[in-house]
Amino acid sequence: MGDCNHISSHPPPPAAPSFPPQYPLARGGRADIYCGMLETRKVVAKTFRPLDQERRDDTDLQLAIENEIRIRRLLHTHPHITSFIGIASMVDFDPKYLAPGPVSDHHLHGDLKKYLYVTDPHVANHRMRLKLLLDTIRGIAYIHSQRIVHGDLKAQNILAAGDGEVAKICYFGSSAIECACYAHPENRPAGTPRWYSPELWISTKEDDDDTERSRTQQSDIWAFGCVTLEVQMGMMPWDPFHKGSQHGTMSRQQRAGTGPPANAEGLELGEHPIKQRVWNMMVQC
Repeated sequence: MGDCNHISSHPPPPAAPSFPPQYPLARGGRADIYCGMLETRKVVAKTFRPLDQERRDDTDLQLAIENEIRIRRLLHTHPHITSFIGIASMVDFDPKYLAPGPVSDHHLHGDLKKYLYVTDPHVANHRMRLKLLLDTIRGIAYIHSQRIVHGDLKAQNILAAGDGEVAKICYFGSSAIECACYAHPENRPAGTPRWYSPELWISTKEDDDDTERSRTQQSDIWAFGCVTLEVQMGMMPWDPFHKGSQHGTMSRQQRAGTGPPANAEGLELGEHPIKQRVWNMMVQC
């Protein structure tokens, strides 16, 4: 990106026309997602809540909102990144919400985790799953070419677009621009521990109680390896039996150290050449 002058000189994001939200689609730690219509176009709007309604002037949150919008604006032209139509305010709809948030196209099939569970529950369509992974890594390559760290890659943060066979990376609330000319917010939302690379959670003698390691492009690649488990193998990282136990996950992480977040037992890799090739790639992430 050179000296990244286009970050500061980029024109303000377009304001999307006011529209009444139809229904809530998702709720996160500090933001809600609503569906609505812009004329004949079905869209989703992300709108932010202050962590404390008594502190609506929360500077950290305002900076985080600006950071996410800036990153969305930089990336949205890529075919495997979710769209960015503009920004819209939900204050008139509900006064608890803060500054305008990003608006993007709605995708009927939802995220990859949901889509694959519904359309291929037996993990049999290996070619379709590989296509989604290839789309995803192309999106990641573009994100990294712009000196951006995604920070929370997982199947739930990748959308199944079109007829469901095009992957588009979404959710940039944990993302950061890695460039000396840009100061990202200090208090970004954490990623998801199950997808953390070892250097983010393995402690060293130099660590103290306040040690917090930054996510990097390298940790994004580890997280993509975990995404390959979800998409191609139909299994969660560190959770081969899908029990959802945080204690079990942490125990497996500690035992494995820098090893891969799964083992090949029971995956029948020899019977599926595509799965074998993807596994070989995953263990290099």
